[in-house]
Amino acid sequence: MKLSPTIRLKWKTVLVIIVCWSLLALLNDILNYLLLKTVSQLGGISKFKLGINIVLSLMIVPLAGLSGGGMIVFVLREKFRRFPLDISILLNVVIILSLIIVITFFGGLLFNSFRFSQPLWNAQVVTESINIFSSPILWYNTLFWGIVAGLTIMLLHVNEKYGQGVFFNLLVGKYYRPKEESRIFMFLDITSSTTLAEKLGHEKWFSLLNDFFNHCTGPIINSRGEIYQYVGDEVVINWKLKKGLEGQNCIKCFYAIKQLINEKGQYYEKKYGVTPGFKAAIHCGNVTVGEIGRIKKEIVFTGDTLNTCSRMLEQCRVYSADLLISHELKSLFREEGYQYEEVANLELRGRQQPVTIFKVIQPVGDKNKLFKTK
Repeated sequence: MKLSPTIRLKWKTVLVIIVCWSLLALLNDILNYLLLKTVSQLGGISKFKLGINIVLSLMIVPLAGLSGGGMIVFVLREKFRRFPLDISILLNVVIILSLIIVITFFGGLLFNSFRFSQPLWNAQVVTESINIFSSPILWYNTLFWGIVAGLTIMLLHVNEKYGQGVFFNLLVGKYYRPKEESRIFMFLDITSSTTLAEKLGHEKWFSLLNDFFNHCTGPIINSRGEIYQYVGDEVVINWKLKKGLEGQNCIKCFYAIKQLINEKGQYYEKKYGVTPGFKAAIHCGNVTVGEIGRIKKEIVFTGDTLNTCSRMLEQCRVYSADLLISHELKSLFREEGYQYEEVANLELRGRQQPVTIFKVIQPVGDKNKLFKTK
């Protein structure tokens, strides 16, 4: 069964957690060894075998990373998303530590079974494994992995805050110097937003925006797009040129969002008394991308491509269009699937050549060709 891009992205995150936790486990084993070596020199007796523990860590920690990381990514992040960050981190850490303690016990069984050359259910093996709970090393490990779990959740939150992959790009300085790239941009805007805001009031309007943007996220990821920024009631999405053109992902994204919002219509009607409508414009071209800011850093796109796309969005109302695309983008498609109606040659201030824009018409039954939206 082919996994959706959303699920693949989550599994990729879990894999990163497994690798990072395994490396940290090796560091922890070395610290444990040095700590017990010091205790031994002070008169204690060290039973810590560095080689054996490294082997066991490489066997156990990937399991802990798979179960703990999987729980964080697939369950806990969504379950505690609405909680304040500090409460969310605390709850996540408590749950993950409980899981790690259970895994530590079974890891102790494995270690002692190997140590005494006895089966896991042997009385001596079980007794020695239970005795680990009175060891200061266990509580040191609990503290260590509590910090690791907390940092993992914080880094995932930061990565989510900046946008998928943006935090890593900032970390490695990929856009420290501005670069020119070819990108596709979609400006997507809720229709009649001023009227809706007045009707619903500030708090309900904000809640609707939050729900709408959350529901947009799945189709955006599934179309291999990236959320650039939210501006009021507007979301700006971008694709690397190849990803956006592949399978006409940039257009499919719009209709996948439309399909999902329609499916959620009953939810919106019950909660807000209205299902939000929206319009969008898509354009492509070269942009300059670079890191900007000192106290608050961001990766920013600039150039005529964004200005043109923003102006195209304004024309949706003029030509009663749900979705407009530029001739530059249309000419790059190598497959059929949508019908286009030329509506205008748009003359923009600062551009020598007008922009030819087309209304996109979705064929009947096309929704069956869309990627999964959930």
